[in-house]
Amino acid sequence: MMHKTALFILAPIILLGTIFGLWQVLHKDPPYVSPVPKSVSSQLDFTVIYPKGREVEDDSWKYIKAEETLSYTVNNDDNPVVFTLQKVPLAYADDAAAYDRFIGSLKPYINFKVPLGSVSIVNFISAGDFKPEGKSGILKSNGTLLIAHPENDLTDKQWQSLFKSLIVDN
Repeated sequence: MMHKTALFILAPIILLGTIFGLWQVLHKDPPYVSPVPKSVSSQLDFTVIYPKGREVEDDSWKYIKAEETLSYTVNNDDNPVVFTLQKVPLAYADDAAAYDRFIGSLKPYINFKVPLGSVSIVNFISAGDFKPEGKSGILKSNGTLLIAHPENDLTDKQWQSLFKSLIVDN
């Protein structure tokens, strides 16, 4: 009688443990796969930052060795956004005050914080004719200077959503 009671107690525990173990094995997250092509990442000496959960155009990854810049394009609600990244210039790498003065000289339209740092949205103009080129977002994080420039202007909420989605490539 005692053995039957123990069997009735242990059998469901073993069954539930087995089911839980199988579920853990079968529902593991897939291994991380970097979206950055190896032919590009092997040339970089800075950290790549990209928006998680947004479509990066596979053929848009371009590294210009002479300028030491990386660019790629992300579709943001049918509005292409070109991201340009480079190593933070030495003048701003360890001098937060110098970087803040640089950003201040661009007269940001809006500033906000995201998990990777502070973002400034600025209006760039053409050097020759001083014609506005639209707004761009700037972020300095993990030794990388990132500039995002959309084809069409984004709302403040869209800017914040885009920059909040940024993650560091491992």
